[in-house]
Amino acid sequence: TGGVRVMSFASSTFTGSAGTELASVDSNFSKQSGFSSDIAIGANGASATTIAAVSYAVYQHSGTPASADYSVFSDLTWLSGSSVSPQMGVIGRAAAGAGTFYCTLYVKASNQLRLYKCVAGTFTQLGSGYSLTLSNGVAQNHELRMSGSTISVYVGVTQAVQVTSETSITAAGKSGIIMFTSREVGVQDTGRISSFNAEDAGGAATVKRSLLLGVG
Repeated sequence: TGGVRVMSFASSTFTGSAGTELASVDSNFSKQSGFSSDIAIGANGASATTIAAVSYAVYQHSGTPASADYSVFSDLTWLSGSSVSPQMGVIGRAAAGAGTFYCTLYVKASNQLRLYKCVAGTFTQLGSGYSLTLSNGVAQNHELRMSGSTISVYVGVTQAVQVTSETSITAAGKSGIIMFTSREVGVQDTGRISSFNAEDAGGAATVKRSLLLGVG
C-alpha cells in the first residue's frame, strides 16, 4: 500500500541461446553510437555478458521514460574461474548517437561500484567508489536513480553514491546496460547482468524501497 505504482517502461530477462548477440534476440536493444563491442546472451541463457574486448559494450533499450526522472535496476553476478575482471552496470539518460549517458560500473579489479557520466564518449567518475565485493554466483541488485540534478546509486536499500548539482545530462534519453570484458573465450562468464528493469519516478520498486526505509 501507499504511493503511486508505475509500470516499467523498459525490461528484459536476457533469455535466449548462449552467445547470441543481444540485439538479434531482443530488438528493443541497440548499440550506443561509438561503442562497437558486442553484448551477448550469457552461458545460462538468461543473462547478458560480453567477450573480452578493447572497448566498452553499451546497449540502449527503446523504452521511453515519461521524464528525465527515473531509475534503472539490474542484478549483477560475478563468477569465479577466470583471470578476467569484469566491469558491468546500467545506463540512463542515454542520448542516441551522442555517446552520452550516466552509468554505474561494478569494477571487479577494485571491488567497487562506481558512478560515471559519459559525455561525447569521455568517461568521468562522479563521487567516490563504493566498496562492494560480490560473492561468487550470488546476484546483487543495484539501482541508478536520476532525479533532477541529483544522481544516485543504490545497492539494495543502501545509498552507495550520490552527487548533487550534476547538470551535464538533463534530457530523458534512454536506459540500458554497459559491460567490459565480462567473459573470457573458452570459459564461463565472469560477469553477468540479469533482471534489467527501468521505472519512472514513483514506480513499484522505488515505492517498495521507501516502505522498507520508512520514508516517502
